[in-house]
Amino acid sequence: MQQLDHRVLSDGKELSSAELTQLENLNKTFTHVLFGNKNKIVTVKPCPVHGANFVFLSMEEFINYVRHLPQIAGKSAGKAWLMWPGKSFKPDGIGFYPKPEKCPASVFNTYTASHVVPLPGSCEPYLNHLKHVICAGDERAYHYLIQFMAHLLQKPDEKPTTAILLRSVEGTGKGTMVKPLLAMVGAQGAHINGHHHITGQFNSVIANKLLIFADEVDLSSSQVADKLKALISEPIVQLERKGLEPIAIPNYARLIFASNRDFVLKAGLKERRYFVLEPSAEYAQDQRYFSKLHQWLENGGTSFLMDYLLKLDISEFNPYKAPTTSALMEQKLQAMPLIYQYAYQNLSSETPFAGRARILSTDAINDFMHWCESHNHDVSYGSASSSVGKLFKEIAEQVYGRSDRGGRYFELGSVDDMRERFARLIGAEPHDLFD
Repeated sequence: MQQLDHRVLSDGKELSSAELTQLENLNKTFTHVLFGNKNKIVTVKPCPVHGANFVFLSMEEFINYVRHLPQIAGKSAGKAWLMWPGKSFKPDGIGFYPKPEKCPASVFNTYTASHVVPLPGSCEPYLNHLKHVICAGDERAYHYLIQFMAHLLQKPDEKPTTAILLRSVEGTGKGTMVKPLLAMVGAQGAHINGHHHITGQFNSVIANKLLIFADEVDLSSSQVADKLKALISEPIVQLERKGLEPIAIPNYARLIFASNRDFVLKAGLKERRYFVLEPSAEYAQDQRYFSKLHQWLENGGTSFLMDYLLKLDISEFNPYKAPTTSALMEQKLQAMPLIYQYAYQNLSSETPFAGRARILSTDAINDFMHWCESHNHDVSYGSASSSVGKLFKEIAEQVYGRSDRGGRYFELGSVDDMRERFARLIGAEPHDLFD
């Protein structure tokens, strides 16, 4: 392959040593890339939040942007650089490679290294906050959460298929939990309010992100829940920017949601995408408690935590399956059909269904209708009959008789067996529901 002469522009104009140096300096700041089917010039501009952000300029915008520079070979600096064979050019477009060594030479990598330097030091204030406040003392939840964080740093290009949802009253330190993580990932992180920036028509906020913290969200509508499914679990998403053609991009973003609402999530019966936590309110609005935690952060805490997470053993961490928490089950129960809520309330008592070993179908229907009435729900007899029949077929040990021949009745079996069958019905473990 013939080597291009970098001392000559594409129109044959020769360059002086000073002009060549000027062009080489432009290479340190600008790169010509193909973005979809459009030519763009990418550069970095200061950002008060992340330190720096990538900006994509059109050819004309670039030429005007550097018009103040001295001319080169009788042309404006911008035009000369575009005609220079030695310009920084990535013909295969842009990519996001959190492991830079995997990025092809012909692709512009939009990943930038963290400005946080890991240092050995105590993480006790933060880890205590995670365990006793964020996870409310749940050891299993804490173990998963801290490994989720370590996985973000150790394997940034391996996307988990679960998202974290923090649901609690205001002032429990949900934002404080995320703050050092966002600092570690820098420009690869985003803090947004609401879900609209990632579920709306234009979703550029997800591009080149390893972590997105969405505060004050409401995920209770089916439309929002459906849109989030792909963002949480799919390795590729369609990026839509205003004025540009949609393009497919790799999706490495971990999602952490926070809300003060009682009912936040439209969770299906077998929902597995969310790791839901209900932080303890013990220190809510406690200035003394949070003053100590913020002091730790301001005195090297983020560097200490980064060092701790990089060294943490995550060999047994499963990024594709989060433990089912009581907080997730609460969200499921609020969204599930009335017949399931009725069954769960019964099975949570010491003597389900009034302690009966068997129950007539008509008695079960009347019992369910009475429960609905007491909870301000209107249910017709036909609907109740259908719901009861389907439920007890799944949770009872045996179904006997026929409705047209003297009636049906359900042999219930042991409480433990009923609980196990009900848990299996909604995709949970019995101990997650009834402990």
